[in-house]
Amino acid sequence: MYCIHCGQPLDPQGRFCATCGKPVNGLDAQPEPVTDFTQASQAVLKGQATPGLSPGGEADAVAVDQVRPWVRYWARIIDIVFWAFPGGFMLGMLAPQFALSTEPGNDYLVGMVVLLMWVFVEPLCLVVFGTTPGKSLLRIRLVYNSAGPLTYSAAMARSLKVWWRGMGAGVPLVSLFTLITAYQRLKRNQRTSWDAEGGFMVQHGKIGWPRVLLAVALLFLYFFLIGVLEAMQG
Repeated sequence: MYCIHCGQPLDPQGRFCATCGKPVNGLDAQPEPVTDFTQASQAVLKGQATPGLSPGGEADAVAVDQVRPWVRYWARIIDIVFWAFPGGFMLGMLAPQFALSTEPGNDYLVGMVVLLMWVFVEPLCLVVFGTTPGKSLLRIRLVYNSAGPLTYSAAMARSLKVWWRGMGAGVPLVSLFTLITAYQRLKRNQRTSWDAEGGFMVQHGKIGWPRVLLAVALLFLYFFLIGVLEAMQG
């Protein structure tokens, strides 16, 4: 079967076309490939609303850009912020001498370990809740191209690739290079390598100012609390 929008072969069990991102159902496939698909494909890449895959609510009726690197970046930062305190607490319980050390550069090491811990927690959030705090707040939906439910192993493979290829394992300077590279590839290819390889499609909805202000407030509160804790240690 072939996608009627871009003419590429379809996965028989897929929920969307892996090439153009259009949803697949009984009416969206045909036995022969089509050739006149440029206009439909470009409409998808420009952010035209896709029934059945948008995050819901007002996003169903509003077309938004579906290639939003900065929204994805800040959603991940919010996820890491949410995880930082419980993750740091767990690290302090398991390795207090490491977590509470005041040696120069130790903060970077602790941050790298907490970021690595999130790699194992994020798949659990996606499997159990279908989203993460940051994705939910900024109206990002991760759609898995399979007839069956998302498995922990599939989500874990994606998280590992994001951790290494996108975040550079949290290593200073290395992470800057990987983030810039991931940004450029997403803008150029319309999808990240980890989404294309794992069979995922990222859908964006309209965020709205209340959610933006809440995200800013959460980040401000996080850095405020970090400053307070550092002052108490000093």
